[in-house]
Amino acid sequence: MRRVYKYPLLFDDPNAVVDAENKRFVVTVQMPEEAVIVHVGEQRGTLMAWAVVDPDVPLVDRVFHIVMTGGVVKHEPDESFAQTVLMSTGIVVHVFCDF
Repeated sequence: MRRVYKYPLLFDDPNAVVDAENKRFVVTVQMPEEAVIVHVGEQRGTLMAWAVVDPDVPLVDRVFHIVMTGGVVKHEPDESFAQTVLMSTGIVVHVFCDF
């Protein structure tokens, strides 16, 4: 049975790769295989990704690239699936994902 789960995209994750000079960071999140990202936004000060998942299938790594406005983009423009304003800071971020 498919469900909607949420996953934090943490700036301070110990495995996150922060590139402050280029205004971007990369974080890896484990999600069920074939998860479909349906929304990225902020909840209680934390950037989150919501996905429709089958919790009974194996987990895979999903790599999220979060780029602030003015930051270096390493994806094609049509690969951006979310832009959101972090209400706690007023910063706009653009989210790309390696599927």
